[in-house]
Amino acid sequence: MFELIPGRISQAVLLIIVLVAIYETTRIASKKKLKTRGIPGLEKIDEWIKEAAELNRPVFFTPGTGTVTSPDTLAGLALLDYVVKHCVEHDARIIVANSDPQVQQMTEDMVKRAYTKAGKEKEFTADMVRYVSTRQFAYAAGVMGILRREKPAVNFFVGDFQAEALQVAETGRAEALYQFGGTTNTDQLPFFATTCDLTLIGEELYTAQGYLTSDPDAISKLVGPDAGKILAILLILVGAVLVTFGNSILVYLLGL
Repeated sequence: MFELIPGRISQAVLLIIVLVAIYETTRIASKKKLKTRGIPGLEKIDEWIKEAAELNRPVFFTPGTGTVTSPDTLAGLALLDYVVKHCVEHDARIIVANSDPQVQQMTEDMVKRAYTKAGKEKEFTADMVRYVSTRQFAYAAGVMGILRREKPAVNFFVGDFQAEALQVAETGRAEALYQFGGTTNTDQLPFFATTCDLTLIGEELYTAQGYLTSDPDAISKLVGPDAGKILAILLILVGAVLVTFGNSILVYLLGL
């Protein structure tokens, strides 16, 4: 005889959500053309890089103090890949500052590969990618020094940031013409929002790569989980309506 067990039902629903997310990820990754909701102002990145080249001022980028295991750091590196390609295309000098040795190696490879792919490997120089320090505020001081000395036209600080974010943000605002920030750290987002011309807030940090590159694989990683979220929201709405009319069946079945 079939029996509805509250704890088991919630587990079954969670399993369904995961399966829907996996299905959507697989299905959408197989398509060639995908569209995402636009992020206001993101298309200005290319314009800012062009202006930096015209003014003969560098473009600065730092992914923060996170390691290669941080999702924010990886999202920042994905954006760096886009930025450095356009810097090479428009002959704008790029400077990257890092706090983690492994991130340093990854960013150096990314920048060097972009120049090599464009046939401009001789234009790549070692000082374009700089290792600062693993110590939080030593890193902040080093980045502030680079910003003041180099006076970049654009300051990109996108990735994993902690308490050093305010120092970097204020210095960048004083020295750079344009400032672009992004992180999921809610404690630091107010500093980004008040000092940046454009800020990626929360999950926007992860959607930027898919929006800028139209990469099916990058977009599928976002759409799949979103499908699960939609299903969860629908269950919440249906449950709220049922409870309003005195029916607690969903609360009972989904209770842990």
